[in-house]
Amino acid sequence: MIKIILISIFLSSYCYAQIANASFFPNMRSINPGVSHLRTNGFISLDASKTEIIQKQDVQTGGIQDGITTTVDLDKRTLFYASRGGGISVEALIDQEVGTRIEGFETSSYERKTTTEGESSVMQGIIDLGLVGILIAKANYSNFNDFHVDEVPNLNRITHDTDLEYTLTRIGTAVEVKGISIGAFYSMQTAKGQVDSILYNPTTGAKNDPEVNELEYETISYGAGIGYTTKTFHFEFSLEKISEQKLKQSNTYLLELDTPSTGQRLSGIAEARFGKLSLGIRLRQVKGNFADLEQLISSNMLYLNAEEQDTRLENSFNFSYGDSKGISLSGFYSTSNTETEEESQVLRNNIDYDTETQITSYGISINYVY
Repeated sequence: MIKIILISIFLSSYCYAQIANASFFPNMRSINPGVSHLRTNGFISLDASKTEIIQKQDVQTGGIQDGITTTVDLDKRTLFYASRGGGISVEALIDQEVGTRIEGFETSSYERKTTTEGESSVMQGIIDLGLVGILIAKANYSNFNDFHVDEVPNLNRITHDTDLEYTLTRIGTAVEVKGISIGAFYSMQTAKGQVDSILYNPTTGAKNDPEVNELEYETISYGAGIGYTTKTFHFEFSLEKISEQKLKQSNTYLLELDTPSTGQRLSGIAEARFGKLSLGIRLRQVKGNFADLEQLISSNMLYLNAEEQDTRLENSFNFSYGDSKGISLSGFYSTSNTETEEESQVLRNNIDYDTETQITSYGISINYVY
């Protein structure tokens, strides 16, 4: 269980945010597809970002030296477009992310290491008719996991090659009356695919025939928000919740997966406009295995085994300066540190160990507002 929640500080120019109303920052993408028609400007952006994570667990059992260390490197590229609000509005998103996770430890007699390489791609579209908006998204997630201990003739090695296809359908609505806005959505996300697992011969290192595990996931979620907007200020509070998670798997001989936990995300947003300068803050409390579709790599590498009571806090600060329309260049830098008690994903012995996690993220964005 997490005993100290995650505290993050972002200087960010792009992220998901809105459920009840449009943001002062036109590059904010709509969680609720019914918000798109409330936009005042059209927008197109190209983003590139990188995240580096180092996690250290204080494990001293079994002759382990210097604990267990996990490193994660994530690289993301995103192209985003949103039309000006009014009438029929549309948004489109193309996102690609690659990541590598390495975890392991050393003893006086051997080294143990697990390497996971992942890749995801997302294509998403929104059409908002004014009264109701619809979001359709397709995504592919693949990763290759290599568990490796010692060498022949004492080799202990197994690999898992995962390939999943995701489909997300979401319907939402948002209305504004005299500055007060209310929005809500309902969504269903499914994933189908398989994991090919191969166990290596310990004495020769030869591969055995793969074991195939067919997977089917289903996630049901909903959200609601309320906001207030003037010419110079925007406030919003929202709650998103995963109400149901399901998992079916055909073969658990070499790999038995746990059904992901449910979760929720509570958000508060405050934005202000001072001439050409716009400032914003977003506070989020995230519980369990809650993540957006374009966070497939980070959610599967970092939070796949999160329990429903596990909590993290994300604080983001947004800024922009310049004319309200035209080309702009922006960037962000973020850093966070967490202290938790977590089970080791290497040992899997149902014992929680003191864990310290450091996260650094940075990126750049080229934007055009019209």
